[in-house]
Amino acid sequence: MQKHRWPLGINTCGDLTVEALDIIAESGFDYVYIDHLKWDDPEADTGAQALAARPEIKPHSVHLPTYQPPEAQGSAEQLVDHYSQHLKLASTCGVKNATLHCGNPAQSPEQEFRGGEWGSWGSYESICRCLREIAATANQFGIAINVENLVPDADGAVTWCFPEELVQLVDDVGVPNMGACMDTGHCTIAGGDPAQFIRAFGSHLNETHFEDNYAPRFATQPPVQADLHRPPGIGLIDWPSVMDALVEIDYTGPVTFELGLGGDTDSLRTHAETAYRNWRRMEEAWHMMQARV
Repeated sequence: MQKHRWPLGINTCGDLTVEALDIIAESGFDYVYIDHLKWDDPEADTGAQALAARPEIKPHSVHLPTYQPPEAQGSAEQLVDHYSQHLKLASTCGVKNATLHCGNPAQSPEQEFRGGEWGSWGSYESICRCLREIAATANQFGIAINVENLVPDADGAVTWCFPEELVQLVDDVGVPNMGACMDTGHCTIAGGDPAQFIRAFGSHLNETHFEDNYAPRFATQPPVQADLHRPPGIGLIDWPSVMDALVEIDYTGPVTFELGLGGDTDSLRTHAETAYRNWRRMEEAWHMMQARV
């Protein structure tokens, strides 16, 4: 059997800084996933310049904002404009992928458009139109938009938590630069099996947000509290089965981790070193198991 050694990426655990890039490179990663960029922040240009000066680290992806300011919540046009500003800045960093949390369908025609996290983006047709416009802007910069599987919301609703509905959404939007991002933590909190999710996403999978947690052991906790963003091996996820699924759908990488959100540089170093070491060790053990089959 062919030996797989996936290229690895990791998030910045906050802002794109020189210190974060140093830690990511020193820990052995090839790619960087930028947690967020503030298009109205003068310091953002500094981060882009620092990344450009580090050719050994390849820019892979950025997470588009999950919480929109009030001025972006009033209409689809304002929301699309808000994302367009972020995509323009992301393009200066050279990323090829942008992850997006899709808004919920309206429960009734009268429901007010609200662009924030867990907000309504209107009807299903309205959501598709928003995504087409966002993808069109992204396409100008050579960026793919990837919709992410989410955790159940504060009221327990499970819209966009499962791959089947996201695959259908991507197909209905119908643009070539849109795919899916698979978050293993969100998957387990929603009661899913990461390997089965990967198989269900199939060729739509453009990006991974891999992290470990203890779901469903802590299923009684609110979803956000259960979303621990731990390195692989510090939780209950069956990572060899995840590797099996990646091979089955011919996912060549990079495998990108989303760990320790909001941490300082010491936290990033601990998470990065642990994630790289644990994944490579499990990868090697997985190869040995495959050789015996």
